[in-house]
Amino acid sequence: MSGQIDQAVDMEKKTIPIIQSKSFISRYAKRAKSHALNQMGASRIMAGDLKTAHAYFKESKDLSEEIEDWVNYNMTQRNLGLIYSNMGQHPEALELMEENLRNEERISNEDGVAHAKVNLASLYYISGRLQEAANYGRSAMEFRFVQKNKMRITESLPHQVRIYELLNQKTNSREIYEIAGKIIGPDENPFIKAGLKHAEALILKNSNRARHKTNSQTILEELLADPILKTRSWWLSSAKLDLCDLLVEELSQYGEQEVLDEITSYLQAVENDAMMNHDYRLELSTALIRSRLNLIEGDHETALEKLEEVSIRATETQHTIFIQQAEDEKLKIVEEIKKWPDLISPDTTMRQKIRNAKLEEYLQNALSVASKLS
Repeated sequence: MSGQIDQAVDMEKKTIPIIQSKSFISRYAKRAKSHALNQMGASRIMAGDLKTAHAYFKESKDLSEEIEDWVNYNMTQRNLGLIYSNMGQHPEALELMEENLRNEERISNEDGVAHAKVNLASLYYISGRLQEAANYGRSAMEFRFVQKNKMRITESLPHQVRIYELLNQKTNSREIYEIAGKIIGPDENPFIKAGLKHAEALILKNSNRARHKTNSQTILEELLADPILKTRSWWLSSAKLDLCDLLVEELSQYGEQEVLDEITSYLQAVENDAMMNHDYRLELSTALIRSRLNLIEGDHETALEKLEEVSIRATETQHTIFIQQAEDEKLKIVEEIKKWPDLISPDTTMRQKIRNAKLEEYLQNALSVASKLS
């Protein structure tokens, strides 16, 4: 025992001069400052002050590099990537995030690697490179599955399902949903359950069966009505946009004013959120849905103008995925104008236009059948 005490005393005598030295105090102070700057930058992002946030993160990154605090360095690097992404500078953000992934792998920080892959999945999605987005997102989720980190799983699950559905990889979509469901089980945490339910709603939403779409709408409405979930603003906006997609389909079939009012209310809420958080994805998503409303009302000209605005804005902010979606919608409108030119008249009510469209389609199908029989 006396030998251990002597060793402890000897260690104390050697340690005190070190921690009292200027170099130790300087290093400790720089580490504390770099961590504080990182937190201050995150606060500035929430306030929409990207310029100040960038300055804080840059100083934090430089200090972390100087004292070789690689964990904070990599965290700050990811935050800088988020800044570039929010500013619409996606090539710069991608370059930074790819470097961040290599840095996390170099120090064997598995959780950091997963974070980097989630961010890369988001950036590749925005850039319209969906298969790469799916691959990075799936890799990150496989790590979360091993960790059995339920919260992280459900945070990423809806976006991963969305990417698979856009790629028409429905088997992958269903598989990853089922794996997540087995790990999560009957968890009572409302945020964890919400992520799983949202993913289920996305799978049902993209089904060709009317019953599935109805179930998807019910799930989304229940999630949006839950007061506990209202603290997740970005998630709420994403769910509202998914519900709007379904309601637009309903509106195109029945033309009910009540449905139009509901869509308009959701879109206004998302637009406010987009403006407050400087979120280009939400801004462009609402603009696409509004163009579809113009189309349902028979105002093809305004719909095309809206889509052109989306293309210009998406080009400015380098959101390639929205350029592609806007171009696809334009082609649909051009085809519809060729198909039903009489529907463009502004003197016809929305309900009449929908009925005329259905009648025109029915007559064309009937003529086609008759010509084959004759």
